[in-house]
Amino acid sequence: MTHPRPTHLLTSPAVRAPAVRAPVVRAPAVRAPVVRAPAVRAPVLLAPVLLAWLTTACDDPFRPSGAASTPSTAATSPPVATATAAPKPEEPAPGVDLLKFVLTSAVKSKDPVDVLEAAKPGQRAYAHLTVRNRTDGPKRVSVSFRVNGDERTLVDLTVEKSWSWRTWAYVTLRKDDTGELTVHVFDDHGAALGTETLPIR
Repeated sequence: MTHPRPTHLLTSPAVRAPAVRAPVVRAPAVRAPVVRAPAVRAPVLLAPVLLAWLTTACDDPFRPSGAASTPSTAATSPPVATATAAPKPEEPAPGVDLLKFVLTSAVKSKDPVDVLEAAKPGQRAYAHLTVRNRTDGPKRVSVSFRVNGDERTLVDLTVEKSWSWRTWAYVTLRKDDTGELTVHVFDDHGAALGTETLPIR
């Protein structure tokens, strides 16, 4: 026998509530205020003005009484050196030639007796020259004897017109001389004709 199902036990269909979306609330964008620092003007330096005032008021507070003041001098830039051409050495006069130049200890029969390789203190040293003079008259030739750069003797010699004129000059060294003996030969215009050097020992 079948019993009827109670009506209060009947299941009702499920009712779903509609989904409600919460509104999205967006906060308004807030811009930070731009803060600008006030322009500050650099103060005018008063040090030069104060220094000028103090200088006018007192020239030198540390100078004792009666001391003379020294005028100040303005600094000036050094002069700029300009490049100048070096003077050209004198050239020997035409017609005068030094053919032979010997330093010797003595001269016999117009010729040197030897050729010195060194000079001794207190010794007499000769400069023997053989000169050719092709000019129309006599010429002057000078011989300068120098010890360590200091001139001891300057001898002027006359060279007659000749193809081979022999002449000589000498210097006597001091007993305490050391170093170097240098002999220079010049013509009458100051042009160098020859140079010889000897050690003194």
